Amino acid sequence: MNLRALCWMATGLFLGLGGMLLWDRFSPPRVEWSSDLEGAQERAKDAGRPVLALFASSSGLGEGVLTERSVLDALNFRVIPLRLDPGQEEDLAGSLEVAGLPAWRLLDEQGHEISRRDGVLDADALVAWLKESAVAIPSEAKAMEGFTRP
Repeated sequence: MNLRALCWMATGLFLGLGGMLLWDRFSPPRVEWSSDLEGAQERAKDAGRPVLALFASSSGLGEGVLTERSVLDALNFRVIPLRLDPGQEEDLAGSLEVAGLPAWRLLDEQGHEISRRDGVLDADALVAWLKESAVAIPSEAKAMEGFTRP
C-alpha cells in the first residue's frame, strides 16, 4: 500500500469519527419514556424526582411539543417520564381520574398525585407547569448535578 492511499484512509477515518462526535454533540437529546410504573417509581426514588405520567393515545398528543428543546430538557432533568395507554392501564387511569386524553399526572415515588393537567399543552405551558410544581421537584441545580452540557 502506498503512502497516498494510507493518508486517504487516515483522513477518511478522522473525518468519520469527527462527524460522529459532532452529530452526538449537536443532535437534540432524546427522552427515554418508561411504560412500567413500578420501574419509573424506582427510578424516581433513586433520582429524587417525581414521575410524569402521560396518558395518551398514539396519535392524539400533537407530538411536536415533545421535540422542543425546553421540553426535552425538562423531561430529562426534572422528572421521570412515563407514558401509558389508558386502555391498558384502566385501573391506574381510573384512580388518577383520567377522563380525556392527553392527561398529565405528576406523581411522587409512591404513586400519589402531586399535580395534574389535562389536554394538549404547548411547550411553554408544559415547562411552566413543571417549574411551578417545584415544591416536589428538586432544584434545577440538583437535577442537573453531574451533567455537563457539551
